[in-house]
Amino acid sequence: MSVKCMNFLFDKQGEVLSSYKDTDIHDYSDRIGNLYFRSPNEATTFRSEHFYAMVKRHGKLELSTVIGQHVWSGYLVTLSSLSETEPSDNVLLSLRRVSGSEHKTKKDHHNVMSLSPSATYHLDLKLNTIQNVSPNIVTLLGFSQEDIFGRPDWLIQQIHPDDQVKYKEYLNTCRECLNDKFCGTEYRFCNQQGEYIWLADRARVMFDPETQKPVGLIGCLIDISEIMKLYNQLVSLTAVAPGMIYQYERVDDGQICFSYMSPQVQTLFGKTAEEIKKDTRLLFNAVHPADRKRVYRSIVKAEKGQKEWKCEFRVLNHGEVRWLYGHSVPVTKNKVRQLWSGLLIDISDKKSLEFKLKRESTTDPLTGLFNRRFFMSMLMETFEAGIKQMPVSILAIDFDHFKQINDRYGHDVGDQVLKQVASGMKQNLRKTDTLARIGGEEFSVILPATNYTDAMKIGEKLRQYVSQQLISYQDYRIQMTITIGVASSDGHLNQKDLLIRADRALYKGKSSGRNRVM
Repeated sequence: MSVKCMNFLFDKQGEVLSSYKDTDIHDYSDRIGNLYFRSPNEATTFRSEHFYAMVKRHGKLELSTVIGQHVWSGYLVTLSSLSETEPSDNVLLSLRRVSGSEHKTKKDHHNVMSLSPSATYHLDLKLNTIQNVSPNIVTLLGFSQEDIFGRPDWLIQQIHPDDQVKYKEYLNTCRECLNDKFCGTEYRFCNQQGEYIWLADRARVMFDPETQKPVGLIGCLIDISEIMKLYNQLVSLTAVAPGMIYQYERVDDGQICFSYMSPQVQTLFGKTAEEIKKDTRLLFNAVHPADRKRVYRSIVKAEKGQKEWKCEFRVLNHGEVRWLYGHSVPVTKNKVRQLWSGLLIDISDKKSLEFKLKRESTTDPLTGLFNRRFFMSMLMETFEAGIKQMPVSILAIDFDHFKQINDRYGHDVGDQVLKQVASGMKQNLRKTDTLARIGGEEFSVILPATNYTDAMKIGEKLRQYVSQQLISYQDYRIQMTITIGVASSDGHLNQKDLLIRADRALYKGKSSGRNRVM
């Protein structure tokens, strides 16, 4: 019958004192004394003369080894830990033979671990020494297990000087940990070839069962050099990008969560990425109140339709109004998670130029009033709305005997008369009215939602204002009058007919002696 379990008693020097087994097999004692033992993760190797020291350091040890054609597992413990009444420095090794299926499982696990791109380790937080490490540490870092085991601060010494402070702070945080949790950090590590690689260090804090204080870390090391290379490239690109690059998703509660924001966010919104990630309301509160609803609705519409988002809007940054252009696209499409990647660009200069060009194309340079082009555009919009709802009226205005002023005083004086009278007329109109210079001394006014009777009253108000003004320029004192033609839509007139009717009324007023409203 084959042996299924064995027990051996060792002294402090690792010599076998006695052996006990369920059947008589010769020479096991000698063979056990010369074998190498490893922990279940096959990370620590030591000979029998080290048994006593290892048990004193770690307490009870679970071990596995191969004897002949069989795999054996068991534990190593001092006799004093088993009996308080009979203290002893002798060490008891108890082994049982592992079945074929168990051996195959462990072997398969070892084969899988050797293929893993990461390496596992056990770090003693008190001694700062690596106690266990998986064999693929050689592939990852180039160092053998013998290079690493039991050397105080070996890991810290291999870390880049610029990252050592951060790593020491990480260890201190682990030492102060009060509950079972996972920790992590990243750092540059000098491998056996003398090259620095980036490692992601992810570990779980282990506690002493009696004192409940952190005593070690069980973790894994992953080479993230390629990821960091891509990240550094991204940082370089964002540094020269014309705006802010970002990525976000909507979480379960409907809130927007930013997974990335480039540093330019502070330039655009006056807040750091960290501040906005903690409270996204800071971002939306920076949007101009007049644009806030429009921006939010455009985002929701894009998300529902899974279409790209484009929007121009204003933001307030320390009291300054800036124009931004936003553009984002969905990068994943599934029911569980939807990410959006986008760009925000400051287009304030572009908008200023745009407004300037628009102003120049729609404004009379002399009086600052709207020009004929803008007047005709506004008339079309107002007239069409007025036909369906309320009447639209027009005032056609012409300065009386204006040619005489130019001939007598010069065109400079004539220009000043036009500017001052135009400014005064604008102040005597409603905010909804549109006053424009059509050309020369001819002006027109669009009066939305105004019938003929009310339009006549407004015209008379303007006429009286101008006739009562004394235009002062240099040493000249000039008095002017105007003639006004009034026309109102009656539900049948189109835009062209309304203008013709106003011109006819103006001509009639001129023919009747000027300085009147017809």
